[in-house]
Amino acid sequence: MYKIAVVCNCSTENNTYYFTPSYLKNSGNYPHDLIIVHQNFNFINKDILINKEGPIIYINKILNDGTEIPNRGYGSYKYVFNEFKEKYDIFVFMQETCVIRRNNWIQDAIHILNFSNDIGFCSSQIFNGNDLNEFSTKYPHETHMRAPGPLFIKTCYLKLIAWNFNSDHEGEMVTADLLVEQTGCIGIQIGNKLNYAYDTLGTPALIGIEKAVNRSNYNHITQLLENKYFPDKKGIDNFNEDEYYIFESLYNNLTQEQRNTLDISSPFNHIPILNIFYDIQPFNNLIYGKSVLKAIEKFPKNIIKFNNAFILDIDNKSTPPLNCFSDIINIIQKMHMNCLEIGGPTLLFTDTYPYTIYNLFNCIDNINLYDLNNSFISIKTSNYNKLFKNIYKQISEIDKKYDIILSSHCIEHMANPIKTLNSFKKLLNKNSYILSILPNKSEFWDYIRPTTTIEHIIQDYLNDIEEDDHTHEEENLLVNHPYKLDNNHPDKPVNISYEEMVRNNINYRIMHHHCFDLNLCIQLHEYLNFKTLACFIPPNDSLQIIYFGYNNDL
Repeated sequence: MYKIAVVCNCSTENNTYYFTPSYLKNSGNYPHDLIIVHQNFNFINKDILINKEGPIIYINKILNDGTEIPNRGYGSYKYVFNEFKEKYDIFVFMQETCVIRRNNWIQDAIHILNFSNDIGFCSSQIFNGNDLNEFSTKYPHETHMRAPGPLFIKTCYLKLIAWNFNSDHEGEMVTADLLVEQTGCIGIQIGNKLNYAYDTLGTPALIGIEKAVNRSNYNHITQLLENKYFPDKKGIDNFNEDEYYIFESLYNNLTQEQRNTLDISSPFNHIPILNIFYDIQPFNNLIYGKSVLKAIEKFPKNIIKFNNAFILDIDNKSTPPLNCFSDIINIIQKMHMNCLEIGGPTLLFTDTYPYTIYNLFNCIDNINLYDLNNSFISIKTSNYNKLFKNIYKQISEIDKKYDIILSSHCIEHMANPIKTLNSFKKLLNKNSYILSILPNKSEFWDYIRPTTTIEHIIQDYLNDIEEDDHTHEEENLLVNHPYKLDNNHPDKPVNISYEEMVRNNINYRIMHHHCFDLNLCIQLHEYLNFKTLACFIPPNDSLQIIYFGYNNDL
């Protein structure tokens, strides 16, 4: 268990309106010492202030020689750290205008810090700014973590930096950068800028007490955000756990066009109109921008990307964008991947359809599993075959590794998909992906058939079912397949009927052995130890189930 010091600068009357009542309401449920920095005990009521989890230590900001600890909040943080750095494992810094909004606030922060030794700090408000190159926002400052806190910093990292600044604002702007640049640690935002803690800035509207105002610029962008989505909370009420992920849910339920136009305007001229998702990034576990590359290197399985924001998905709660193929494209196009396609070439992945990705890969190889001249002739003999550097007929011919496996309307043709996909998965590099498109059974000619269960597919695997299996032959003969309805279909081989193709399926691979819905698609891939990043039916193309997953194998 960590030894923790919670340090709060309580130098004005505002602590009686914001920090103190919220601290008394939310104990943190974790042992800690509370260190109060005061000015000759002005505005401090020692009879009211109680720490249920440990002692209270009082530090006078007015020193014995009559001088005052300089640089306001950050000056107090640095002074207390230097006095007690050998006693505590973690320092929690906060200011009196901070309102705590969770009962288990310390436990929640420790949960993040415990995820990895590489995580050196977490803060309730991280703002990724205009200095991050391709990931920059329009927020009118450089990347920083805001001073009011709470700021959780591991002592082992804080000891390593040259923690120098000449003002409270400079301390706010440089501390996170110093931690990242001089120690190599990673920073994470706790909560979404609203649901963990809140910097009131002495806002009169929150408490109705005019004398609490000691700053004129209280229309901070976070307060404008709260007024838009949580006006009844007034910056002081706690959030329920079912309210934590409102912005992730909002993001997932909007189209990309809608996301692009969801803005907030500030009354201050120096702050431009900011997009909620691109510029404010109100996401739980947002990664500090200058530590993103380190986080991707250390935790590739746990990274989720919302536009230009990177999230550390510790508990699989930060749901991916499930309804937008462009989000998958955004990941693929940055990775410079070598691709192996099973089946294909696939018209769905060309510029004929909205799933154009062939042009995003370094190179594409193909394994077709059946003779190129036997089935789907109009596709197999098309110019799209020129996409492939190599075309294999046997998996044993492949002696290289890939970054992604691609398949479209192929997995349903596998009698033993677990066995077959496992064999292809062995060709994947570490930190690799799979992108599968399957027919949505309820919208396909298979709609009259029962949806396959994961138990059935697992049993086929355990029974080592071969690809010449005829279990589902009669079901396939009952459906209204296009080749059955039109014997002259342009894609169908000539001089052979649909029934004959089904009966001779090992050569034509026409049968759908299994029928998929969203749930089965996820279950199959996760049984193969892929982490689901996205699985959805496109709003304008209900025929398709699109699955995108990360290879969880080490």
